[in-house]
Amino acid sequence: MKIKIVLDLVEFIEFLGVDLAFSKEIAKQITGDSSRYVVVIMGTRLGEFSSFYLQKNFSNIDLFYIGLEADKVRNNLPSNAIVFKSDIQCFTETLLSALQNKVIHKPAVQYPALMVEFVDYIIKDNNDSDKVIHPLAVMNIIQHVSINKNNCYIAADAGNSFCWASNYLTFSQSGRYRLGTAFAAMGHYACGLVGIAAGFKECAIGIIGDGAMLMTNEVSTAVHYHLPAMWLVMNDSSYNMCRQGLEMLNSDPLDCDRPVTDFALFGRALGADGYQANNSRQLEDAIVEAIKNRNPAVIDVRIDKNAVPPLKDRHETIKGFIND
Repeated sequence: MKIKIVLDLVEFIEFLGVDLAFSKEIAKQITGDSSRYVVVIMGTRLGEFSSFYLQKNFSNIDLFYIGLEADKVRNNLPSNAIVFKSDIQCFTETLLSALQNKVIHKPAVQYPALMVEFVDYIIKDNNDSDKVIHPLAVMNIIQHVSINKNNCYIAADAGNSFCWASNYLTFSQSGRYRLGTAFAAMGHYACGLVGIAAGFKECAIGIIGDGAMLMTNEVSTAVHYHLPAMWLVMNDSSYNMCRQGLEMLNSDPLDCDRPVTDFALFGRALGADGYQANNSRQLEDAIVEAIKNRNPAVIDVRIDKNAVPPLKDRHETIKGFIND
């Protein structure tokens, strides 16, 4: 299980990225002028799905690793890395205490932040139409309504869902975002969402692919215990990560399409509130009402299946494995 936030991503503008959001374009900027940057890596084991092994490019940069599993990570770090085997919270609190009375001078030349900026994406003429919604518009609404205004817990399931979420959502409080990148099977948060809602007694929103939602879920459990768990289903009637990945790898296509599922009706059949959103306005209204009511809810979001998620770097890594 991964937790996205250690620092305040909203306020700390020099922050560069997180798991699945740290792109090769940023790596190129860092390695292009190594005198400008210090790279600090916290917690992650730097596996392929977390880092795309970009850290191998940092052999000439000041690189620090902080975490309790340092011994398991050394092989994934260049030889110049300085490793601190420490609890992250303990390390950062000690560091902040040591810096409290220090005068830190800003550089004379201000460098632009390299943070992957969230695209405030709104599709024109989509607010009142019966078309599909671009996934970036979905992330925009989740950011403004669920996170910024209501501080909901967010969990993203396997597939394109956590690629969009990890790249474009930001949090100003730790522990509000969860996903799995190791042995996280499809549907793990379609089920695990009820644990977040039950454990914290607060609204928890799962960003779930339609394929994962069809495989498994715990909507009935949330209804039984009246938990404020909300399934936001990214519905493109396809195993889209598989379909798009095969296309990007120039592989033969497989049958990844499915009949359209009405997940709003599915949710109501299980006793939850059900909403369908074909445009941005409907989606925002549905999330606002679901959070206000605090009932178990399933929100069926019809998304554009042709929108390409930010997975190019991972596909290039996979191509490298195949070519080797």
